[in-house]
Amino acid sequence: MILRIGTNKKGRAPNKTLLLNYGFCSGFTLLELLIVVFLIAVTLGLSLPLFRKTFTDMKLTSAVSDIVSLMRYGQERAIVEAAVFRLNVDEVHGEYWLTKAKKEEAKTIAVFEAVPGRFGKRYRVPEELTLSSEENTVDFYPDGEMSQGKITLENTNKKSSAIVATPNVANAISIIENARQ
Repeated sequence: MILRIGTNKKGRAPNKTLLLNYGFCSGFTLLELLIVVFLIAVTLGLSLPLFRKTFTDMKLTSAVSDIVSLMRYGQERAIVEAAVFRLNVDEVHGEYWLTKAKKEEAKTIAVFEAVPGRFGKRYRVPEELTLSSEENTVDFYPDGEMSQGKITLENTNKKSSAIVATPNVANAISIIENARQ
């Protein structure tokens, strides 16, 4: 005996009882679907603040990495080009940029100009971060030396990182996590 789906033994459409007994009707009730949607919404609601905090911490890490990269580039270019390079920090606008000293023998005070190319543009830290500096500049000299400097970045979660330029100690650029100014 062959039964076609949707018909009973006599070839007629089955009633509701036959559909339920033979398992032709399957699925979830509206209540079950609403419970699942509610549980998903609660899970997302609880995890969203954690994702937001993680994202803000990632912005801090990225900004610190960008500043350190620019400082190392300035230090390298100062040696290669035998010129003084300077990292400038503008705390008010949250900007930093690299400049190079013009070669003028007559003046003892160096005049700085923007570095050509992408490394000479003004970089801005994300709005969630606060940029502060003890000195507004860090100089990089042709002999590999650098001036003392400390740049601190802090995010809205009160997590901070400090970038410290230390002269005469292997001319190191170091990062200190959770540093308070």
